[in-house]
Amino acid sequence: MWQTLREVPSEAKRSKASEKSLTRWWKAPKLDRATAKLVTEHMHAYSFPAAMGLVRWADFRAVRRLLDVGGGSGCFSIALALRYPKVHCTILELPAISRLSARYVDQYELEHRIDTRPMNMFKDAWPEGHDAVFFSNVFHDWDRATCAFLGRRSFDALPAGGRLYVHEILLADSKDGPLAAASFSMNILLTTDGQQFTSEELEDLLQECGFVDVSVAHSYGYFSLVSARKPFTARSSRLRRRRATRQQAAV
Repeated sequence: MWQTLREVPSEAKRSKASEKSLTRWWKAPKLDRATAKLVTEHMHAYSFPAAMGLVRWADFRAVRRLLDVGGGSGCFSIALALRYPKVHCTILELPAISRLSARYVDQYELEHRIDTRPMNMFKDAWPEGHDAVFFSNVFHDWDRATCAFLGRRSFDALPAGGRLYVHEILLADSKDGPLAAASFSMNILLTTDGQQFTSEELEDLLQECGFVDVSVAHSYGYFSLVSARKPFTARSSRLRRRRATRQQAAV
């Protein structure tokens, strides 16, 4: 069984990306409202308990303005705003989903502290003025190169000392467990261009993007929170990027 789990990624990657429904939806020029509603409701039911658990476990007291990229229903921004009365969040989502995000925010009467921005996270310029960027259940939908692109966009959007958070269900380094993570990864592999990452893979990826002080800790349920900081000096960031480039060239 465990050997089979290790072999699933290579088998799933042979399928055409165009056949993977979720990736096709995210890449579509315009997501229809019925699909947007179905996906958002499903993801809210799946993610909101984990979001509420996360904000009770992790320390976000230093965050003042958070950019929630691909934030879906806004469940994390809502949970964070309920827990921390001084934080302000901006949810970045596709137009069809952003309309639904605003409705969820209104239900909790948090519209004065949570903004919604309808845009494409790959193509449009991100709003400025945030000291933290957050991704929950986003990286697992994409291949490594695409996640690195999002990591670099996050790095460029943050001020010196700003933090990046990646909230995911992580695989063991052996990629044959834990069972819940491996099972979820098989589902992701069959429906998107991505897969679940290991903590080491995400740590390496974020360091290549220029981040420092990368930490990984279990948060709530099956989830873990990866945290990284943009360095205070541009020189240290450039050195790390050059080192990562040399390491890649040597492989």
